[in-house]
Amino acid sequence: MEALEIALGEEIFNMCYEEDKHILRVVGGALHDFLNSFNVLLKQSSVPHNPEREDCVNEPSVLCLDKDPDLLTVYFFNPRPTTELFFPGIIKAAARLLYNTTVDVLKDPPSAKDSILQSSPQPSLLYTVIVKDAKTLSPSPLRATSAGTLPTSLFSTIFPFHLILDQDLVLVQIGHGLRKRLPRKDGLRRSSTFQEHFSIVSPQIKCTFQGILTMLNAQFIIRIKHGISTADNTGK
Repeated sequence: MEALEIALGEEIFNMCYEEDKHILRVVGGALHDFLNSFNVLLKQSSVPHNPEREDCVNEPSVLCLDKDPDLLTVYFFNPRPTTELFFPGIIKAAARLLYNTTVDVLKDPPSAKDSILQSSPQPSLLYTVIVKDAKTLSPSPLRATSAGTLPTSLFSTIFPFHLILDQDLVLVQIGHGLRKRLPRKDGLRRSSTFQEHFSIVSPQIKCTFQGILTMLNAQFIIRIKHGISTADNTGK
């Protein structure tokens, strides 16, 4: 059954490649770029959700981390049954056709020690992609390494519209560009939460810490809630 699923996924990607190779060839420079762009590719056939719905179901999303050389860890959150069926084959075919790379795709049981999957309320799948013969992988922008630290004052100057949240979505730090948009008493109150002042316009996920983790590779658009802004009352 596993071999059949992989063959199905490879055949589906071959069909997509014949139709849209001019798009797929510019998705990214390495396999992890393709996988981290998979959310956008999935949306091409998705029915748009209404972000105002409180019961909005989280969208499928893929997060790929290159934690070790020639080894990719792939998280698939909220997979649809059909996508789950052919996903491993798509990885193998994309690696071969787009990057001249041979890979093995292994489905792993979710690990209780995995910080990303820990206490995850939504269904998720975990894959290990072993790169067998390829040129040195280019570093992923999501690699968890740091070349140094920035002083808080310098960080705030460079990123005046930043937010720092804890796991309860309490606003630990707010850039001065955003702070000016909030009433002084609320902007300085330490117990303020993200949900009190902002809403997530896209991606269409539930406003939870785990929901944000599943979309680390996506661009977020947030809106200041109506009645909060002091510069104007548009709430944008």
